[in-house]
This record gives sequence, C-alpha cells and structure tokens, in this order.
Amino acid sequence: TRAGTQAAVLLASLQLDAGESAEAAYGFRRLLARPDADEWAGPWLLARAAAAYKRTGDLNLVSEADRLLDKLERAAPRDGLAVGRK
Repeated sequence: TRAGTQAAVLLASLQLDAGESAEAAYGFRRLLARPDADEWAGPWLLARAAAAYKRTGDLNLVSEADRLLDKLERAAPRDGLAVGRK
C-alpha cells in the first residue's frame, strides 16, 4: 500500500540518520527492488539509498551506490537537487 511504502521510506531514513547504515541499506534495497519503484522513487530517495549503501562499506553495495548515483544524475534537475528548503 502507499502508506506502507511511506512508512518503509521513513524507517530507512530514520535508520540512516541514526547511523544504522546496514539496516537503512537493507530497507532501501527492499524498497528499490519493488517492481513499481521507478514510479515513486525520486531523486531524494535515490540519494538517501546511495548514502546508506556507501556507508556500509560493503563492496557490492558500494558498486550499487555508484549505479544509483548515475541514475540520480539523470533524474535530478540540471541545477541540482534541493535538500530541505535551500
């Protein structure tokens, strides 16, 4: 459901903010593995997932983070990705 997806995104983001990179990476990986992920996973989520993957230090996830960053570069506006209100 939409609410379930939003809750999973929030949980993974909170885990990332709390320094629980492995748990956050697991959550983001499950979210991005969904068949409909391209429909709702925007630049913000790709950036957060890539950060979680890189912070784990796992070589497989680091290479996956690089793939996400390439995808983010194509998806983000040319003037950059807005974070917060700046």
